[in-house]
Amino acid sequence: CVMDGSDGRKATECFVDGSDGRKATECFVDGSDGRKATECFVDGSDGRKATECFVDGSNEWNATEGYMALIRRNIEYEHYMTTGRIQDRELVEELYQLICDIVCVKRESVRVGGEDYPYELVKSRFLKIQQPHIEYVMAAMRNTTSKIHDIRSYLITALYRAPDTMNHYYQQEVDHDFYGREDAG
Repeated sequence: CVMDGSDGRKATECFVDGSDGRKATECFVDGSDGRKATECFVDGSDGRKATECFVDGSNEWNATEGYMALIRRNIEYEHYMTTGRIQDRELVEELYQLICDIVCVKRESVRVGGEDYPYELVKSRFLKIQQPHIEYVMAAMRNTTSKIHDIRSYLITALYRAPDTMNHYYQQEVDHDFYGREDAG
């Protein structure tokens, strides 16, 4: 049974209730990426059920809190806040707030690179952003020399496209460093 109701069952039906004997850990948070319901716990020790974090809209505050905790964990937010440089901490905080805004505020669509994309698609991609994607966007920001007129739009586009472009970017950097030098070869 999946947490988003796409299999026709409610999230509460995933938990052991004597009828099907399944544990909460057997239930997927969103049914698409194999994450278990236990990943919904904010810190693993408060004993809250996944249904208190990801529900079908009947308890939006807990859904928001659950998504924010998941995002913090995915991007390794606490690591940046405790060990990062002040400039990195500030940028990570901005990226975290932006990701949370996109994920937690339901809307018809989200503008990415000048095009409107369905909210659910953008939300799904933003929930999959990990720490390496944050590093990639931070590097892109540090290396940008041109004036950015709409920083929010730029960051939304960079975050949305990071999973698709990150590996190519780093490969190009390696190719440039290795093959682009006059003394290479």
